[in-house]
Amino acid sequence: DWSCIFNNAVVNENLYTIEELGFKIGIGAATGADHIFISKDLPQLVERELLLPALNARNLSGDKFQWNGEYLLNPYAANGDLISLTDYPRVAKYLNAHRDQLSNRHIAKKNEAKWYKTIDRINPRLKTESKILLPDISGNRFVFVDDGKFYPLHNLYYITGNSLREKKILSAFLMSDAIRSQIASITNNMNGGFPRWQSQHLRKLRIPN
Repeated sequence: DWSCIFNNAVVNENLYTIEELGFKIGIGAATGADHIFISKDLPQLVERELLLPALNARNLSGDKFQWNGEYLLNPYAANGDLISLTDYPRVAKYLNAHRDQLSNRHIAKKNEAKWYKTIDRINPRLKTESKILLPDISGNRFVFVDDGKFYPLHNLYYITGNSLREKKILSAFLMSDAIRSQIASITNNMNGGFPRWQSQHLRKLRIPN
């Protein structure tokens, strides 16, 4: 990795990585069948206790943070195991209606008994945590902070850890020219000149303590 050779900020001993300052970087959940697991209609179709208000990159389009009413169906129990469909008759009816599609996914073929699992395990506690939200490819001038209302999906990166106030301060750094120049030096910009907020790039950024 030669990126630090071209980035003076990276070798400054007074700067630290985001993770060195106690934050954690993650990526939202992939389901392998978004059209089944994510929908505005789910509250009318399945048990509500298994639903999480979900965000994707479209909800952070431009400079607006606007939830579009979509929910994520979480097929996991609190202990991390898949739920028993016999305990949730409405979910069972809904998922069985899509069983052929779900069973044909690569993740389901690995274990046919778990045909309704998602690619990533879903942890409902993440919804209640405050987090910085960063679309993979972003044309936004602003960085958004969710104070614990939504679950991020697979085209969003997120940063958790420390207090909400500290996350807001970190967000200010992420909007700065200093960070934008670092990102520009370690990633190829997409069409339109937008940087990619990917986890491997976020881990290289250096900021003051």
